[in-house]
Amino acid sequence: MKILYLFILSTFILSSEVHALSADHARHFQRRVGYHVDSEFQKSLLKMTNKQAVDHVLSRIKTTALNPSRKWVKKLEEIYLLIIKAKRGFLSKEEKKRIPLLAKNIIDMFPKIPKALKRKFNQNLTDPKKLRRSLNMLTNKILSRDLQAWWLEEMILTDSPLTERMTLFWHNHFATSYRKVKVLPWVYKQNIILRRHALGNFKDLLKAISTDAAMLWYLDSNKNVKDAPNENFAREVMELFTLGEGNYSEKDIKEAARAFTGWDFDRLTGKFILRIKKHDTGIKNILGRKGNFHGDQVLDILLKNKKTAIFITSKIWREFISPSPKVDKVNIIADKFYKSGYEIKVLLREIFATDEFYSSFGNLIKSPTDLLIGTLKQFNIDPITLIPYAVASGRLGQELFNPPNVKGWPGGKKWINTATYLTRKDILSRIFRVGQRKSKEKINIMKNPMKMMSSMSAIDMEAWLGENDKSSMLKIILPIKNVNTLKKKKKLLAWTRQLVLDPAYQLR
Repeated sequence: MKILYLFILSTFILSSEVHALSADHARHFQRRVGYHVDSEFQKSLLKMTNKQAVDHVLSRIKTTALNPSRKWVKKLEEIYLLIIKAKRGFLSKEEKKRIPLLAKNIIDMFPKIPKALKRKFNQNLTDPKKLRRSLNMLTNKILSRDLQAWWLEEMILTDSPLTERMTLFWHNHFATSYRKVKVLPWVYKQNIILRRHALGNFKDLLKAISTDAAMLWYLDSNKNVKDAPNENFAREVMELFTLGEGNYSEKDIKEAARAFTGWDFDRLTGKFILRIKKHDTGIKNILGRKGNFHGDQVLDILLKNKKTAIFITSKIWREFISPSPKVDKVNIIADKFYKSGYEIKVLLREIFATDEFYSSFGNLIKSPTDLLIGTLKQFNIDPITLIPYAVASGRLGQELFNPPNVKGWPGGKKWINTATYLTRKDILSRIFRVGQRKSKEKINIMKNPMKMMSSMSAIDMEAWLGENDKSSMLKIILPIKNVNTLKKKKKLLAWTRQLVLDPAYQLR
């Protein structure tokens, strides 16, 4: 049976390497590796084989963001550093004077900030302890939204949407939340790490994220000491990051927790440190192996276990193909992934070469970011600010930088229920109910971001339609046949609105 499968698979791969993509397959390819169907890229894809198409998107991957970081990130990081120095009792007079100046600079970047919050903030400028609480309030109400908008901007600006899709995939895999971490510069730096390794090597990514400040804080690694081991990180690294549930024992977790004792980071620099005095140097027994292991060696043990490759491959399958991975094919792909030394590009090449990939039209539900970014990019909508879309994504169940728990967003069918489906339709209606475009100065984005959607977007439908007719555009907008009967509409905007409100538009 396995030999027959290999023969069929090799025949399909050979065929896909010789024949150019069909129009349907090219559109499907774009929806899965990116967010929308680009007409110009579609023309290029029609001249490419599957292998050439995959080579093309993988050759354009990025390791850094095009969008520069927000100016407040560095200022906020410096404030936290100075507050820590004050707490430790070695803050100079000049540094003490600098704290309120930096804080005021950040406040001035948001002229529409609520008066009550601004007043509270100003009252606490000279008290580092109270200022820290004010910064937490500012983070939850203002700065987090701005950072989310920054990432949405990157998703729109990038010419490598696969990079951002994979960055978000790993953000969900290695879930952390700004609500617990609180220090947004650490959260931002973690996003930079995820992007740097998004399509690189999984081993490098695992080790980089395991020593990342936001991750260490989120999973209470600072509380993991030899006299009282904390199992949080050891449990999640096995269950959620590598092996998957059921492939380890409770004893393995307890022993691994001992190996990770002393893992911490310097609050002043954010860099990883091993606190030797808090590290357990005894013999550990992990997954049948004995030794005086430290944390990095435990990660190596987990990576040597093929269950890790299978677990990651299954998750990638669910991200790009279907909610139900085929075990036999996953095992074959995982074996290649494992033998490559965990090269993520190798894994994606194999995933994109399967016949299941090209026969899975519309069987994935769009995540909130898929829906919002895909709509903006598909219709060339240029909002004045993306903060309303960051808020909308949160209301739909995907607040960036704030997954619900250590398991991340469950995704799939969980994205849609009665409430979120109605909210999705309401948001799409707002986007396509375009009023007079307001200038940025006239918009108070802090009052009600969602209400600003229709007045902040501009859609030139005639320009968007271009040389295409409605029939061809129907195939671009919907991945499968429309569910509702289409009504004849005189205005192009009204015709388009009924398409995006069709249930089929929720799929990719």
